[in-house]
Amino acid sequence: IQGFDSIEYDRLSTMTYLYQAWIEKNTGNWSVLSGLYDLNTEFYVTNSSKILILNTFGTGTDLAQTGINGPSNYPVVGLALRLKYTPSPYAYFQAALFDASAANPADPAYSHMPFSSGVGLLGILEAGHIFQDAESKIALGTWAYTVRVPTLLAPDDTSKPNLVYDTGVYGLFDYPLYKNPHNQDNVLHGFIRYGIATTAANNFNKALGAGLALNGFLKSRPKDMLAVGIAPAWTSGKSRIANPGFPTVEFQSELTYGAYINKWIILQPDIQYINFIHADHSIYQNSFVVGTRLTLSIG
Repeated sequence: IQGFDSIEYDRLSTMTYLYQAWIEKNTGNWSVLSGLYDLNTEFYVTNSSKILILNTFGTGTDLAQTGINGPSNYPVVGLALRLKYTPSPYAYFQAALFDASAANPADPAYSHMPFSSGVGLLGILEAGHIFQDAESKIALGTWAYTVRVPTLLAPDDTSKPNLVYDTGVYGLFDYPLYKNPHNQDNVLHGFIRYGIATTAANNFNKALGAGLALNGFLKSRPKDMLAVGIAPAWTSGKSRIANPGFPTVEFQSELTYGAYINKWIILQPDIQYINFIHADHSIYQNSFVVGTRLTLSIG
């Protein structure tokens, strides 16, 4: 239900399209960015989880499930205005406003420009502390839509509007748990992320992502990375009523190994297991997903 690979996206896999186009101005400790912008490049992101292929390790399911066509992140992004303040190299505060419909409601394969009327905006705020390695951090964030959305179930009193504001909060922690004193390339990173979304409007009201990423798994291959992650997401009682057979938890897990063949080729075998807990297994069947990703770096 959460998806298993954000690269696969309907028509976009066979077409060329504009992904991002933005302008950024830096003045002292302030940064302003405007244009077509992917929320997940700076918000709700942990560096240690980037090698994992499951899209739940990108933007957390609690936020990724929202909006008419999802929030402004890969593969279709919308117009945004982002403001960032960094009082020191180890702290930041950032906020952004996004078109609430990143994709055209009539055709989700295309970005929606200019700002769509009637669907409002998505606002997000994140504050964090960056550790000395400049990649690890701890952060808290919150987000909200400006226009109310329909609830999953009709209200008991039909005279009341069946609409709520969709909001949420999240926290994340990404840190090097072990550094080999005899081999600087051998580092074990750990990450954990947890988010909560409005119960009445979303299938999943809680989502967790956690995992480990080990650099320099083999001494002879210092750039290779071995990673493992788990991503359970909890459905609400209302979502299970609205969707008969829904699981109480969709539990995703992944094991992957990124092998640097040379400076510009990465070969990455990947194994995923998706487990539906307390579900109608004639509808939602536990599954293994096995594949390989090939990454080519040009330039």
